[in-house]
Amino acid sequence: YTMTIDNIIPQTPTLTSVINPALDGKLDISWGPGTDTNLAGYKIYYGTESGNYIDFEDTGSAETTYRLSGLTNDICYYIAVSAYDKAGNESDKSNELSGTPTMPILKTIRIEDEDGNEIGDVLIRISGTLSLYLKGYNQDGIDIGYINGTWSISGEIGTLSTLSGTNTIFTSENEGTGTIIAYYEAWTDTTGIITVFIHRAISITKQGSEEAVTKSTITYTLIYQNIGNIILTDVVIEDTLPNGSTKTFTIGTLTPQEEGSKTIDYYITEAANSTITNTAEIVGNFIGGTVSASSSITTSIIGIPRITLKKEGPGVIKTETITYTITYKNEGDKTAENVVIIDVLPENTKLQEVISGENITVNYFVGGNWQEGFNENATKIRWMIPEVAPNQEGEISFTVIVK
Repeated sequence: YTMTIDNIIPQTPTLTSVINPALDGKLDISWGPGTDTNLAGYKIYYGTESGNYIDFEDTGSAETTYRLSGLTNDICYYIAVSAYDKAGNESDKSNELSGTPTMPILKTIRIEDEDGNEIGDVLIRISGTLSLYLKGYNQDGIDIGYINGTWSISGEIGTLSTLSGTNTIFTSENEGTGTIIAYYEAWTDTTGIITVFIHRAISITKQGSEEAVTKSTITYTLIYQNIGNIILTDVVIEDTLPNGSTKTFTIGTLTPQEEGSKTIDYYITEAANSTITNTAEIVGNFIGGTVSASSSITTSIIGIPRITLKKEGPGVIKTETITYTITYKNEGDKTAENVVIIDVLPENTKLQEVISGENITVNYFVGGNWQEGFNENATKIRWMIPEVAPNQEGEISFTVIVK
């Protein structure tokens, strides 16, 4: 067993610069890289007296730049750097440099939205809102934080939630144009042109099934809303049904954002494999004009199978055997699948013969169970037909012996 002990001290780094970025309690530190292959990181020693380092920060990496934060502004800090390797060996401290952090130097202020975008020209409806924030930037265009400024509006287009602070909310009230202005000491910023407009609009949505069965009833739902910001009067809905007839609903007055719904039933007489379309239109009035909207829905009509049975046999028994014939037919307009026909044999008879068509499965009920294979003691017969197309008919029969 061989154990290698690493007690080689890393090369002492050379501190090259300490720069004040003027970002409130921060200093940017740079030093020359070492040549050690197992270098783990650096320690930044600092204090307010030369050679007396009261604290340090561990960079935790081999990067050769670091930003010290949380320092006191306008206090000179003396800084040195050491390197350490993965074995924990630490070098001597580097040469010493000093720097003094300061508050940011404000160069410009800017009105922004909550995502940090400058607010330019804006279109906004009456009763709409717009959140505004005041940010400061230094000479390098770096964001230095929110600014506690004052706010005002040019143009009688609305109100602000507050006239001082880092942010405010504009609520539009009157149609027209204007701007919002922010002030901080000697700095000023203005938004783009804010245009407040009256929104006049109405909506309607038609809802119903995408598929429906012929000769059944479908229910349509009409959902309507005043999506504008003014009152609408004399609101009327006219619904044109698939057969061309119309249904009228008188709504009356709708306040801004008010909504409602109506339903209408329609009995489908249209044939299977066709489509029907239902269209609704809504109209409302305001001073000086009219707004309208429409909505349509198309439904595919599907058919249903309808199996009929006809059973024939002798009216008078003159022989020892009786033959019964069953005729089945699909009188619907959709293929019937997995059709099952069950016949109960007459009492005091014994099964002699069963006749069925191609691809039809026959089972026999004997002793309380269904089974395959002919059995003369069966009391029931079951025919299972895979499918019967529209207007298709077929015939099955059986013969019994009278005991």
